Amino acid sequence: MKIDTEGFDDRVLEGMSFRPLALSFEFIMEIRNVAKACLEMLGEQYIYNYIVGHRLEFASPSWLTVREMKETLDKLPYGEGFGDIFAKRR
Repeated sequence: MKIDTEGFDDRVLEGMSFRPLALSFEFIMEIRNVAKACLEMLGEQYIYNYIVGHRLEFASPSWLTVREMKETLDKLPYGEGFGDIFAKRR
C-alpha cells in the first residue's frame, strides 16, 4: 500500500482501521514531523527502509528499527527534499 497525500500521510494512518503487511509513505523535509508521526503510529511492529527523491533503490543497505529510521530522518540533509519510507511487518 502506498500513501501519498502531500503532507497528510499521518492523518490517513490515523484513520485506518487496519495495518497492512507492507506500506510506504512520503517524507518531505520541510515537514518531516509528519513522517515522524507516521513512524510513531507504526512503531516496532514494522522495520523500515527509505529512498530519497526519485531514486529506485533503498538508501540503507539494511532494514532499520523505528528508532533508527527516526534518527536517519533527522540526519538527512535538508536539501534532500523528499522521499519515501517503506515499512514491512516484522
